[in-house]
Amino acid sequence: METRVTLRDLFRQRKYFLLRIVSLWQFFLFSRKNKHNKSSVLTMLIEANAADFPDRTALFYQDQVITYKQMNDYANKVSHYLQSKGIKQGDVVVLFMENRIEFLIYLLGIIKMGGVASLVNSTQLGQSLKHSIDLVEPKAVIIGEELCEKYEEVTDLNDNAGRLVFLVPDTNLMTDVEGSRDGFTNISKECQDSSTQDLVTQIVDEDDPALYIYTSGTTGFPKATIQTNGRFKKMIPLGMLLNPLKKEDVLYCTLPLYHGTALLCWITVLIFGSTFALRRKFSASEFWDDIDKYQATCFGYVGELCRYLLNTDSPKSKNNTLRAMMGNGLRPDLWMEFKERFDIEEIREAYSASESTVGSLNIFNMDKTVGFLVTPYAIVKYDEETEEPLYGSDGRLQRVGPFEGGLLLGKISELTPFTGYTQTSKNESKILNNVFKDGDSWFNSGDVVKYVGCRHIQFMDRTGDTFRWKGENVSTSEVEQVVNQFPAVEESVAYGVEVPHSTGRAGMVAIKLKDADTELNGKEFYDFLVQQLPGYAMPLFYRINETLERTPTFKYKKAGLKQDGYELEKIGAGAHIALHSDKTYINLDAAMINNIKENNVKL
Repeated sequence: METRVTLRDLFRQRKYFLLRIVSLWQFFLFSRKNKHNKSSVLTMLIEANAADFPDRTALFYQDQVITYKQMNDYANKVSHYLQSKGIKQGDVVVLFMENRIEFLIYLLGIIKMGGVASLVNSTQLGQSLKHSIDLVEPKAVIIGEELCEKYEEVTDLNDNAGRLVFLVPDTNLMTDVEGSRDGFTNISKECQDSSTQDLVTQIVDEDDPALYIYTSGTTGFPKATIQTNGRFKKMIPLGMLLNPLKKEDVLYCTLPLYHGTALLCWITVLIFGSTFALRRKFSASEFWDDIDKYQATCFGYVGELCRYLLNTDSPKSKNNTLRAMMGNGLRPDLWMEFKERFDIEEIREAYSASESTVGSLNIFNMDKTVGFLVTPYAIVKYDEETEEPLYGSDGRLQRVGPFEGGLLLGKISELTPFTGYTQTSKNESKILNNVFKDGDSWFNSGDVVKYVGCRHIQFMDRTGDTFRWKGENVSTSEVEQVVNQFPAVEESVAYGVEVPHSTGRAGMVAIKLKDADTELNGKEFYDFLVQQLPGYAMPLFYRINETLERTPTFKYKKAGLKQDGYELEKIGAGAHIALHSDKTYINLDAAMINNIKENNVKL
C-alpha cells in the first residue's frame, strides 16, 4: 500500500507534536540562559552539565561508568596539554580511533581549546587513509592504539611533516595509561598531571569550523565536510525536536562515532543531560543483552542495523525497555515489522547529510517516511541514465508532481548556508544556480525521494558515484581505482545492486580484462582487494564484460548494469560471487542465486 500523509493523519499524531512544542519551549529557555555564551556548542553543553549535575552518569561503556564531572575533567586535561604543545585555536587535530570512552574525551578536549577535530573513518586504510589525513593538514594526530599499524603503513614516522603524533592506549580505562610505541607519544600518560579546570572560554564565530566529517566523493577519495559552530548550534533545536529525552533516559549507540548520525545521538543526550551507552562495534547477538544491561530506553540506528536485529532471536528482545529509536535509513518494508515485533512506540527517523542544506525530521511519528521537511526544498525531474537534473524548454528545472519520485534539492540561503568541503574545488559540483529564477542557488542532494503529502517525503534511492552498504557510503571511484590496479584488469565500473534480505546495495564491478582469453583468478583478486579496501567497500560480485559502454561525455553507463544485477540469465557467463568466509571469489551458479534469495547465504 502506498504511503500517503494527510492532515487527518497528523492530527491523529498530535501528542507527538505537543511533545515537540515542549521541546521548543525548553530550547527557548536554553537559548535565553546561554545567549552570551560565545564558546562552542559542545563546550557549552558539557560544562553546563558538569556544573548542574556533576555526579549524573554521562556514559556507560562495557562495565565502566563515567559521570559528567569526570568527563569534563578528563577533557580539560587533554585541552591544557594540547595547548602546552603549541596547538592553537583553529588548528586541526586528526582523531583516528574506534568507539570507546577516549574518543569522546579527546573530541571534547580538542574542541574545548578551540581546535578543529577531524574525525577519520576508522575502517579506512591504504591510500584512502593517507589522503584523509593529509587533506586537512593537521598539526597533530591522535591515534587509538588499535589503529597504529594502519597509520604506520601509510606514514613515515620519521617524516611526519612537522605534525605531532599521539598514541592513546587501548586499555579501556582513562586511568590506566601505560603503553608505548616507537614514534608515538603516549598522550594519555603525558596529560595526567594537566589541569582539570575549564579553560578560559574560547570565543568562536559561527562560521568557524568545529569538526571535519568525511563523506565519499566522486574523486574516489573521501571529502572532508566542514561542520561549523553555527551548524552545531542549529543541531540543538533539531535534536530537541527529533528526540526529546528525559534525564533518566539511556540512549544506546553502536554506530561509529566518526559518523554524523552517532554524533547527533550523543549531542541529543548532552542537550537533555541524559546518559549515553556506547559499544565498540555493533553485535546483533549481544544487542539485547546490552539493552537490558543498561536499561536503555532509546537507541541509534541506520537501516542495515535494524535488518540484522530482525534476523536474530533473543529472549531479552521481548518486554524490552526501549521506547524509541533515532537514526536514518529504515526501509519502508521493514518499518512496521520492526516496530511491532519489538514494541517500539516511536521511530525518530531523520534525513540529511553532513554537508546538506536540506533535512527532515519524523516529528509526527509517521510510519514509513523520513519525516517532515524543516528546510526549503524542491523535488525535480532527472534523467535516470545520466542521473542529472532535467531542464525544461524555459531553461529551468521541473518540479515533479505529488507521489512521484525525483531528485531532492535544498535551497542555499542565509538561513541554510552550504558550508561545503575543505577542498573548495569540490563545492561547485553540488551547487545548482538559476534553478527556478535568476540568482537562486540550490544544493543537489543526489538522492531520489518521493513527496507523500504534508511536507513529508519517503526515501527511494541514491544517485551518483556512491552507494550505501553496511551503514557506509561506498565511493565507486575509489573501488574502481583499486580494481584497475590489478594486473589482469584493463578497466572497471563499480556500482551497487539490490540484494534480497539486505538494506542498501551490495558492491559489484563490471570488468574488462586486458587479455580476453585469460581467466581472472578469484583467490588472487580477493587477496589484492582486501589489502586496499575496507570491508564494506569490498565488491560482493563481479562480472566480465568484453566492452564497457560510455555516454557521449565519456561517463560509464551504469543504469543497464544495475538493472542486470547478478542474475545469470541477464548477464550470462562470467558472473562471480565473493564468499568472504572462504576468502576468494568463486563462480556463481543458479543454486547460489537461490540461496541468496532464500536468505541462506550470509553476505
